[in-house]
Parts: sequence; structure tokens; C-alpha cells
Amino acid sequence: MREVYTWSAILSSLLFSQPSTTCASSQGLGSCWNVQDGNIGCDPRKFEDGDHLRCSEKHYPMNWVGRPVYSNAFSLRSGNSENQLNDPTTYRPNEWIDIYLTTHEYTQKFRGLIIHAMSSNMSHVGIWNSTDTSFRSKSKWMNPEPSCIMHRDASLKPLRIHFRFKGPPRGTGNITLKALIKVGPAHRGWFYYPNGRDPNLKGVVPVEGFPGTGNDLILYEAAERNLTWIEGKLGESCNEACNSRGLLCDQQALRDNQLSTPEEIEGKLTGIEFLLPLAASCARVAPAKSVNGLSWYNVANNIDGDRICESISEPREQTTCGSSHPTAQRLCACA
Repeated sequence: MREVYTWSAILSSLLFSQPSTTCASSQGLGSCWNVQDGNIGCDPRKFEDGDHLRCSEKHYPMNWVGRPVYSNAFSLRSGNSENQLNDPTTYRPNEWIDIYLTTHEYTQKFRGLIIHAMSSNMSHVGIWNSTDTSFRSKSKWMNPEPSCIMHRDASLKPLRIHFRFKGPPRGTGNITLKALIKVGPAHRGWFYYPNGRDPNLKGVVPVEGFPGTGNDLILYEAAERNLTWIEGKLGESCNEACNSRGLLCDQQALRDNQLSTPEEIEGKLTGIEFLLPLAASCARVAPAKSVNGLSWYNVANNIDGDRICESISEPREQTTCGSSHPTAQRLCACA
């Protein structure tokens, strides 16, 4: 858990004046901050003659940008199906989950973003990674520290961005995921929070006052998994292997990013005998052993899976519980 920094401490890293590779940690900050701090930007009614460079409120940082409001033009979710009711409502300690930030109106494509998770005691928790290979995540996103992620440059971002978030340790309790979005060019534009009830775009002042009404993404802490790793029979799926022992296959555990390198899977599967070294595979049956004596781990589960799978000329297929192959013995996570 980390100390929360206010907006005034990170002003210089958020100017958006030009594409930059300078991260907040290089400013000597080395920590995350609270994006829900509403004391930033300018009340649009205080822009003199609509000029963003002439805000009569001089005491707030970045007062050339409209003050943050909740907007339904953006959504922050733990799922990406059409039915939001299917989104996961829990996280498990020390396990990775998917988080999606979506811009629903093309004209609102944004340039700046800061996102983090916050515990009930206002500490920043968890670990963030980007999966956006189309924007080469290492050059477009940065982590001032592991518990938050933000833009590295001022380019327009995709309409949907897929992040990976690792839940904090057991006992953290419920967490709230926060995001601040900046739309518009340098020395102009507007700040938004996702998951708003109303659009509130381009200077609209919410009827109920700032920041308007919205529903933050809250995830509840679930119990840690009690997993058993087993070796299936030749040609058997993990569903079949686990069911034969009175257990259920845990697909999320199979897709754990922590199993996407040889070292990680060797440390996790200590009770299973397999030949070393493990070979990289992007097949949905990996991790597995084959009849020719080779053992495979699934690099498709890695956050950089697209690039790795392309380098070994295999399509990226994330591990599934129901997959099988006549020449493979699957290594299965059962609960």
C-alpha cells in the first residue's frame, strides 16, 4: 500500500503540451496519486469569454482544463460482454483480472489517462499492466509505480483499452477502481470520470453540481483459491481430468499471467514431473506434456502474448479448460 499524492504534486507530469516520455517517477515522485481529488481544472463558467487560458479560478492546478465530471461517454468495467450484468464483481488476492476502459463516442477519443485501485483506507493497491500491443504498450503507457498506470504521450488512444490488474493481498477488502480521462489538445479540453449517469460533455455543469453522478467500479474481495495441479491422461481435457477427481477446472488459474514463463510454471507445478527445459507454445492446450517427451508452457497468457506468438509463428490461443489434443497430457488447475 502506498501514500496518496495530490494533484498539485504531479502537475508537471500532466501538462499534455507535447508527446513526452518523461514519467512521474523521473520527477522524483515515485508514487501514485488520488485521481478523485476534484480540486483540479476550472469550472467552465469561470472561463472568461470561453477562453481556457483565462480562468478566474487561479488556485486550482491545470485550470485550463474543465473540472472533472462523471460522463457516460466512457465506461470502466471488469468485463467486455454486451451484458454488463455478466461482469465479475470480485477479485481474488494476488490473481490477475481483466479491466476494460471504453470510449463510446468517437469524438471523445482521449489523450490522457490515470487509473488506479483504492482500498477503503484510501491507499493505492494492486498491480497494473497494459495489454495494448497495437499501441506498443511499453511506449504508450507507464507505471510511475506498479499500483497505477498512466499515458506516456499525448497521442489519441484507442476506443477500447484492455488492462490487466493483479488483486492486492488477502485482507485488503473491497476496492474501488478510479480513472481520470483528459480529452482535448494541450491547454484546452475537459476532465472526465467514467461510468457517469449523464453525458456531461464539453463544459456541461451537472445539475447536482460537480462532479455529477456516477457509479465507480467496485470489486469485492473473494476467498483465495484452494488449487490442486494435476496431470491429465493422454488426450483428456482439463474439464475431464478435474471432474474425474471430483473437482472443477479453474480456467482463470490456467490463464494466470504468472504461469507464462518457464520459471514461473516450474515453481508452481512442483508436484508434477516433466522434462526440462519447457518449450514455448501458443496452443490452447498448454501447459501440457506431449508423447514425444516435450513439455510446453503457454506464452499466449503473457501480457505480451501477441508479440511472442508472432515471433514463434503460432496463432495466439489462450488456455481453456475444455481443450484437448490426442498427443497431449494437459497440466490442469483444479478447485
